Amino acid sequence: EYEEHKKRAWSVDISQKDPNRILSGSDDGTVKLWHTAQEASVATILGKANVCCVQFSPMNSNLVVFGTADYKSYVYDLRSLKAPLKVLSCHKKTVSYVRFLGENKLVSASTDNTLRLWDLNSSDTVPESADGGWANGNNSHITIGPTLTYRGHVNEKNFVGLSISEDGYLACGSEDNKVYSYHQSLPW
Repeated sequence: EYEEHKKRAWSVDISQKDPNRILSGSDDGTVKLWHTAQEASVATILGKANVCCVQFSPMNSNLVVFGTADYKSYVYDLRSLKAPLKVLSCHKKTVSYVRFLGENKLVSASTDNTLRLWDLNSSDTVPESADGGWANGNNSHITIGPTLTYRGHVNEKNFVGLSISEDGYLACGSEDNKVYSYHQSLPW
């Protein structure tokens, strides 16, 4: 039992590469890294808004992503928490789910009725602005846009789920009582 969040913990993930590591995200705007052998968290990332979803990379136990109520997803290397590696900004509402798709891609879901596919190797970025950025002249970058956007499902107020397969299929629920399936190579 881990008790450091000040508000509801929305999301947790166990590292597939190192099952002793647990990540949690909370309405208090923090992401906590836990180790099963310790009672206290081993690291904290201070977000800018409520943290709705967290995930470890299945390929790299030091790479994590979290989605927030500020409409963005943040990619961090746990060995350097000063600033995110990438800030994925394109959703128009809360990011409700994030999932790694292989080593270099990421899928985000939002209550703006979209899923977005991101290429983490994309060089289509600009430096984070001073008014929305992190202190000390860091080198965080906002990714300009996703590789693909998927539409068709209805997701405006409830978190409806997101699942992905290794071969590139994406599935999500919908507020119209349906389940939608997409493939990473086909926009909808």
